[in-house]
Amino acid sequence: MRITVNAPDKECAGVAMSCAQDFIAKKKDDDGTSDGWGYLPKGFNVYVVKKKNGNISATCHRAPIKIQEAA
Repeated sequence: MRITVNAPDKECAGVAMSCAQDFIAKKKDDDGTSDGWGYLPKGFNVYVVKKKNGNISATCHRAPIKIQEAA
């Protein structure tokens, strides 16, 4: 299994890895849950997905603080 992290900085990468570890610990094959889980730690948006080949991908973005940043 390979874990790929997509993040704009080190702090975001650390948050993404933490979410990926939680996903790996809790996600079981054929448990009826989605293969992609979203996490909303304070200040971040993280999406972790298990691909068909068994690899894990974690993508992190900083949550916009001001409405102008979301546009």
